[in-house]
Amino acid sequence: MLFTQLSGISRRRAVLYTCILASLLLAYHHFAHPKVLTPVAPPPYIPFASRECDPGQPCARTELDALTLDRQGVLTSAGSAGQKLLCSPSGYSDGSWAFRPSPPGTVPDRMRDSLDAIKFAGFEGCASSRQVAWALGADMPEQWDRFPNVTSWDWVPGEDCEGLEPWSKEKMVRHLVQDGGWLLIGDSVTENHFFSLSCLLHPHIIATPNYNNPLVKLTTNRGSFQHLYLNPSSPLASPLYPNPITFPPGFSLSKTPLVTFRRVDILYTKEELVIMHQELHPSFPSSTHLFSGEETHTRSAKEALDLLTAPLPYGNYGTMVVSTGGHWTTTLFSGYRDGTKEGWGVDGVVSFYEHVARRWVWEVQDRLSSEMQKERDVMMDVPGRPGALSSGPSSRKRNVVIRPYLPGHDECREAKGVLKEVMVMEYEKYNWRHIWKYNHILETLLTDREVYPNIHYLSIDRPGRLRPEAHSARDCLHIMTGAGILEGWTRYIWHFVARELGAVSPEVWP
Repeated sequence: MLFTQLSGISRRRAVLYTCILASLLLAYHHFAHPKVLTPVAPPPYIPFASRECDPGQPCARTELDALTLDRQGVLTSAGSAGQKLLCSPSGYSDGSWAFRPSPPGTVPDRMRDSLDAIKFAGFEGCASSRQVAWALGADMPEQWDRFPNVTSWDWVPGEDCEGLEPWSKEKMVRHLVQDGGWLLIGDSVTENHFFSLSCLLHPHIIATPNYNNPLVKLTTNRGSFQHLYLNPSSPLASPLYPNPITFPPGFSLSKTPLVTFRRVDILYTKEELVIMHQELHPSFPSSTHLFSGEETHTRSAKEALDLLTAPLPYGNYGTMVVSTGGHWTTTLFSGYRDGTKEGWGVDGVVSFYEHVARRWVWEVQDRLSSEMQKERDVMMDVPGRPGALSSGPSSRKRNVVIRPYLPGHDECREAKGVLKEVMVMEYEKYNWRHIWKYNHILETLLTDREVYPNIHYLSIDRPGRLRPEAHSARDCLHIMTGAGILEGWTRYIWHFVARELGAVSPEVWP
């Protein structure tokens, strides 16, 4: 009996030891004989400068061409078909920066602490707690001499821009509650925009997660959701406030975000892009050769659209703001990397991006059109209101606005002020010299306003391109909060959605 038990234990130990030995041998084989992918030639593509334009459709083959088209407002990629905008994106962008320092005594005489940047920018505070000093461009004391000048510039729109409402955080909060919140989709530059919003709307909002909590730091990453909610302590949340906010049925202070940031670097998941690439280029082994191991945070377009159309109390979004371009590089899309070609073969990535962008805008518009049709069908069954849409949030006309991606300024540390005109980069640095191509592809796609009535391209990148000194302290791509660039994006997008698209309640904007 005892011998039998000992034999059983011995057999189990032998099996365990055998499994451990096998695992060690497999690990040794993996590290001693790493897998080497056989080089594969990338699919053929036409350089962007040689691309053919559709008859009757203006397009650019160089960045100077694209800049000229934007200044002229030729590519009408926003608003309704045939609509003349009060303040078009090109009209807004065709302006200049004006130096307007704060009156003496209203701000500190010099920078003594990183949080002084909040005062210089004219904010009451910032709700977001994520990398605060970095987001303000104030995390390196050796660069504090930029303040207060770097936060003393105001953007003056072009003469053709009319009806641009003065900034009002109270009106903006009311708009986000009553007319729908903003869903920000993009990479870390869009995260910059989210942080700026948390300062612009302070103290009427609170931000989550709380990154001052050590547990939050352990359980979140750069791809985690970030939200702004209406602060219950704000007077705007009180029914006693003059002209109180009208909350949509089902709105919850604790559950309904006013603004959400979702990290999406490349529009789709890697797995989805591999399938698209394989369909486009069947002979190229996309699953093993398209991507490198570079870290990226991304989600599917379906997830973003599910968020945009989610019902109350967890969803009340009226506008999705999207920007992409910075991660479409030959470092990530390494299957196209070729040191003998311009930009290490970046035009191959651009060519694939054009295919992806066409699919993305079609998928987004199709989903928005389907949602609107469902709501019409539902309202047809409402007694006494045949074919009418209710004024409730479930029947809101949702819109997507695309913000151009900004290239960096490689010599931002040497810059001492603003530029008069955009400087075109003549040398290779990351994919910055080619960012305009990604922007131009989306802009030209969306000139068909009848096909894409709910997706709008806003060419408002010129103000940012004139501010080389307004980047973060540690790199020349990310943009500091308080310099006026991010804040200008918010002001114009708010104007566009509320005034040009008319997605606004009378109480918000009489």
